[in-house]
Amino acid sequence: MPLLFRSEFQPQLPPRDISPDDEVFYHPDTGEVFTAYADYLDRAWSYRRRLWSCGMTGRQGLTFREALESERWAAERLEQQFRSEVYLEPLCRLAHHFPARLDDLVDAIAELFRRAFMPGEAYVDGERELGMVRRVWIASDDDDAAAEAPAPLAQLRLGPDLAQAIAAKRVDFRLFRYELEDRRILPPPDALLSRKTFPVAKTILRQKVREVTVREAWQGAPFSVHDAALVAQYNLPQLLPNEEMRRAQQQRLEKKRRREQREEEAAVQETPEERAERKRQEALEKRRRAREAAEQARLARLPKEDTEVDHSDDPPRPEPCTDFVVDRVSFGDLLMIWNFLTQFGRQALHLSPFSLDDFEGALAYPSGHSPLIDAVFASLLRLVLNSGGDTSCSRDLRDFLAASRKSGRVSKFRRIAAPDTWVQVLIGVLRRMRLPRRARQLFLEVAAERLVTDAAGNNGSGGEEASIGRSQPTRSGAAATGEEEEEEEQDEEDHSLNGREAENDDLNDDEYDEQQQQFFSEPRSPLLAPAVIEAVLTMWRHGYAAVPLSGRLVMLRALCDEALGTERVRQVLDETLEMRMQVARATREELLQQRREIKEQIADAEAACEAFRVEHGMVPEATGAGDEDEGSSESGDDDDDDDGGGGGGGEEAGAASDVDEEAEASGAPSDDGRGVAGTEGDSESASYSLAASDEEADDTSASTSKGRRGGALANGHAALATPDAKRQVRQSRREALAAERERRAQEQLAVQIEREYARLRGRIDTLQHQLRKERDTYDEQMKNALAEYSVRTGAMGLDRDHNRYWFFHGEGRLFIEQQPSDTDKPTWSYYATKADLDAFLLHLNDKGKREHALKRRLLRSYNWIVSAMRKHAQLRQALRAWEHTRSARTRQAPHLRLAWFRYENKLAPETKSDR
Repeated sequence: MPLLFRSEFQPQLPPRDISPDDEVFYHPDTGEVFTAYADYLDRAWSYRRRLWSCGMTGRQGLTFREALESERWAAERLEQQFRSEVYLEPLCRLAHHFPARLDDLVDAIAELFRRAFMPGEAYVDGERELGMVRRVWIASDDDDAAAEAPAPLAQLRLGPDLAQAIAAKRVDFRLFRYELEDRRILPPPDALLSRKTFPVAKTILRQKVREVTVREAWQGAPFSVHDAALVAQYNLPQLLPNEEMRRAQQQRLEKKRRREQREEEAAVQETPEERAERKRQEALEKRRRAREAAEQARLARLPKEDTEVDHSDDPPRPEPCTDFVVDRVSFGDLLMIWNFLTQFGRQALHLSPFSLDDFEGALAYPSGHSPLIDAVFASLLRLVLNSGGDTSCSRDLRDFLAASRKSGRVSKFRRIAAPDTWVQVLIGVLRRMRLPRRARQLFLEVAAERLVTDAAGNNGSGGEEASIGRSQPTRSGAAATGEEEEEEEQDEEDHSLNGREAENDDLNDDEYDEQQQQFFSEPRSPLLAPAVIEAVLTMWRHGYAAVPLSGRLVMLRALCDEALGTERVRQVLDETLEMRMQVARATREELLQQRREIKEQIADAEAACEAFRVEHGMVPEATGAGDEDEGSSESGDDDDDDDGGGGGGGEEAGAASDVDEEAEASGAPSDDGRGVAGTEGDSESASYSLAASDEEADDTSASTSKGRRGGALANGHAALATPDAKRQVRQSRREALAAERERRAQEQLAVQIEREYARLRGRIDTLQHQLRKERDTYDEQMKNALAEYSVRTGAMGLDRDHNRYWFFHGEGRLFIEQQPSDTDKPTWSYYATKADLDAFLLHLNDKGKREHALKRRLLRSYNWIVSAMRKHAQLRQALRAWEHTRSARTRQAPHLRLAWFRYENKLAPETKSDR
């Protein structure tokens, strides 16, 4: 839009009360609508005056239409000559909040584009193009560093500070380093440092800066990107960079507001009611501005992108532990499998709980079988076989169950699925599923090898149990061979899926793959993955002990994936979610009820406070009115009298004071049997002591005052000789004493009232603080209540390097998932002590978005995590102590001392063995 007096012009909106039947005047250049012809003529005349300027080229002295055409032409030229995909983001970051002149900004941007490559630009060394620049780094210029040591790199931060440094010639482009797409980091080529031509002309840069930025009309205003889409896309800060700019902007807005307010006041004659309403609106506006200022201050403290935060002052990150039994890459699959078994162990799998350490040790046990692993495989197989062909299961599993249900093969597998027979059950299930062509051939080869081996026969080694290598009841080779032949015949009677697949063996590979793709509209079963089939074949040939750790993991992972689709697991999920919803409703209602009770208590306390204030006349405008009602007015001569001057007030108090002094001098008796010196003498002596303790009084003034008092006593001695004067003195003294008692009683009552009012106000403040605390901790209380009913464990958060942190219930370690690159598999490590956790919390920087959220989450669960870590350390220490303190006479075999060999599944159902 063209500029009018350096400000962007905004056309006026159409009137709100206009109807479709009204006749209006339309301006074609701006689309404005006018109901009055005079307004249309005024606006058209202003558009024809040469007061307009082009916002992109800066040309002045144009009409509105000429400025509009100039902007359109400049925009088309910019679109052709400016590569927005490469240079737009650096230009926006350099220009946003740049405080200097436009020429300095354009020179700095042009110099950066000429002497350095930008992300997305081709890295050219001479005539060779080595690749696209992915990221720009800057090396340290520390002269003390060793020449052979590589210089530390920091990512180049594009911003107004860099533009000012370039304009001041304080940037050394030789320190730039460029990371290419293949992860190579190269220095700038000589041709780049010495080239003379600009990639983008300065005139084009000037027009682009004018297009994307705006500068407000106040002293010291910086450039700002005005397009909200660009601000959100590049995550540009919305607050001004320093306090001086924010203060200048606030002063500008304040001046503008006052000017508009004065214009409104001058144009409108206010009534008293309108003036009161205006004052109220001004107070509301003042509070709104205070809230906006507080919000801006809060936004200034808000976290930003972690890569833009200065981490030079952060404490070092503690080194995590990596002493896993398995390798760091495979630990992730092991951890997720253990989490699944823990979540559904009791209800769906009928599996007693066990620790991650026991599961890790049992899975990596080199000798093969252990009670823990056997119970896990048996439970997973029972769950998969008892699924009954659920629609959520894989197509292969449903077809196998449907084909094997007629002969009772599935019933037999279900009946014999136990910790000591799970190997033959798993092999039998895979042999009878719809295998791929290559896998089916491998299974047939292994079956033929076993038949030949059993026919050759060694008495005492029988069947599949001999190959497994376990101490089980053995069968003769002939019996095993006969049983296998019987199974093969029964498979043929069951119309085996592999038998039907064998009819397609004459097809070539392309035709077979096309047929399989047409047949299976769903993904294949995870049990038919090549890695699973290879592990099962290895187990069938050489036993479970010969299967490597990776093979054991893929078998467990495939069984867990199949188990996730069973109806029983989904039923447990539904029950858990239903219970979670019920607990959430109950907890929400309880928390809201507590909040309602606090609100009722606040309302009662405010009502009691208001009633107490009205009862005692403690209105804010009338504070201290009780003293005025008593009529106690202090004159200027009694400012140093702490006792109030006798309480009677006025001339009577002064006369009583003079009469008391004379009565004391004459020694006249008082009505209550005491002399004047015993009553009013105290106040007189107090006034004497105050006068004598004055720091500014000297000896001369003290002697003069004594002389004056002595003269007053001598002159008033004759007046006290008459009886009427004595009665007047006694009456005045009694009135003064009564007034003093009344004043002191009023003061004590006022102190009590103030204390009671302060107590009531303190009660209200305490309840309001409790209500705010309930609101602030609502989410935390809900999470703590629902933690027991979670169906999925989520990550705690990410750090500056995009490492993911996990904490699982029942496991006292904070796990770290590190992603080295996009192609590599993640590696795992952990923190297991409170000292490491505290050091890691100190390492996190609150100014970064990811680390700010991670730190808040860790602090919210700090006590929980520390308690789990302490419990985990105590259990490991007790286990080590138990292993070292066992008596030599009762020492068992080495493998029986391991925890996973002492595992007992107390939740397993009873199964009938096939042998």
